[in-house]
Amino acid sequence: MSIGKNFGTVDLALSLTDFKQSEGISDEQVSVLFAAGYGMSAFGKLIGGIGSDQIGGKLTCVVAIAVFVCSTLIFSFLPTGTPVLVFALIWGTNVLSNLGILGVSRVAVATNWIPHAHLGRLMSLVSMSTDIGDATCRIMLAPFLLLGWRRVFQISAMLSLLTCAPMLFIGDAPEGADDTIHDGKEIEKKMETSKPEKTFWQKVKPLLTGVMLYALCILSGVLYGTRTLFLNYSANFLAEVRCGNLYRNVGDITECLTSSETLASTALASSAFTFLGCGSPIIVGFMKDALPAKHRAAPLVLFIGPLVICLGYLAIAGTSASYMTTVFAMSLTGAFLAGPFKTIGPVFAVDVAGKEAKGTALSIVGISNNVAAVAMIFLKGYIGSDWSAMFTCLALMSALALAFAVWIWWRDLASSSSASLKPAEEALIPLQGRELKAMQKRLTFKEASDAHH
Repeated sequence: MSIGKNFGTVDLALSLTDFKQSEGISDEQVSVLFAAGYGMSAFGKLIGGIGSDQIGGKLTCVVAIAVFVCSTLIFSFLPTGTPVLVFALIWGTNVLSNLGILGVSRVAVATNWIPHAHLGRLMSLVSMSTDIGDATCRIMLAPFLLLGWRRVFQISAMLSLLTCAPMLFIGDAPEGADDTIHDGKEIEKKMETSKPEKTFWQKVKPLLTGVMLYALCILSGVLYGTRTLFLNYSANFLAEVRCGNLYRNVGDITECLTSSETLASTALASSAFTFLGCGSPIIVGFMKDALPAKHRAAPLVLFIGPLVICLGYLAIAGTSASYMTTVFAMSLTGAFLAGPFKTIGPVFAVDVAGKEAKGTALSIVGISNNVAAVAMIFLKGYIGSDWSAMFTCLALMSALALAFAVWIWWRDLASSSSASLKPAEEALIPLQGRELKAMQKRLTFKEASDAHH
């Protein structure tokens, strides 16, 4: 399901050139569509978390699937001449259900079905499946691009429905399960009533009055905004590079941009950005676990540094570099980008906030991601097709992220003394057996759902 749901989000990115031309939509108007999606997905994450706790992860997933599949179909049948705001509303509803609600509720179902002894390893696959799905769905949709953007959307809806259908035949948890996240929820309530209750302000004041949280927000937002642009516009950029190489002296490359060869080639090439990015979070995670606590930010520096170089090259080359060189540079960008981005929320935000305010920290970092994504999409709409200017902005922003990563590393070195127990583990000491497993699953679900996207 996590892989197949990506059909409902990559369809517009892949068929963007045809959509713009057939509907007479400008770059600025396209930015409104993408911004509506990322803006509404923030509310979807909140709905997904509440729904999973109140009515169960399965039912929440099924409702989200129905909404995003119907939204995708409705989008494809809107007549030419429909106002852009209507397109934006339908697309926003699709992303709210797909990235937002389903992105969180699938975690609730997965954590109930995975045995606790395998939770870490298998949940990492669940987390990675969306990236694998982004690349896989691009490859599977590539042969259909010549049929037009409307057919691509309709095929995407049908494929999403097929891959998500098995959710109808499973339960929220295995029969007889006694260590679900719902058990953890009840235990958490009992633990909270057994100690003096702090006010919300008392919990979050140390977090909000410090500098570290805002540094993480900027760092995560920059990386997420960069990733957003690549996921949505990489096929469009690669088409201009390919056609510019083939018809550099001809002038008009419009026919080339919509040719079957270009559409198929760029769809496959753009998937490399995500495929190479699938492995880097594992590398960063292994490095972070293997290094002493004072060097936990070292992997961020080691990955963001080459990211700045790749973006700098793309800024200088623009659309004039060779097609294969550009694909290679974009693929490396995906590898160096995914690792740091995937670890900032679950690792650094949780460490900084502690057990009492980690939910707030993850929410603030998540909101900063959505704000950054919307801002970058509007920036792309303003810049238009000046790709050199776009990549220059991304390179400068990544250099800022590198500076913050170096600052975090320096800060950790300055205060290298660390507690022997992680904040989330301290609360589990009094628990044993089934209660311990249930509470650990509850913590896993809360951290994964808050940090999603």
